[in-house]
Amino acid sequence: MDHFQKCFLILKLRTALEDGKQTGPTRRRDWKAVRVDLVVPPVDRYAFCLLGWSGSTQFERDLRRFARLERGMLLDNHGLYDKATGHPAILNRDVGFPNMPLE
Repeated sequence: MDHFQKCFLILKLRTALEDGKQTGPTRRRDWKAVRVDLVVPPVDRYAFCLLGWSGSTQFERDLRRFARLERGMLLDNHGLYDKATGHPAILNRDVGFPNMPLE
């Protein structure tokens, strides 16, 4: 788990019931619950937080494995770090992603 500020919400959203359907004691609820996760990372770690909270689990595992085995780096929700020195990797400001060639 990361150390960013978080707020986990469940919103109760009203839904319209169609006329003539779902009446009487068998009427279903007229709302649905929607989960919303709000995460507030620092600006310099936004790209890594976005990747960690919005990508699929398998994609994240593969990307972390690639960084670890192929590039000798550690990738998590906080950043990309050089495994040898433990320092953060240099970011390419034009692209917004680290200088980690994929080929």
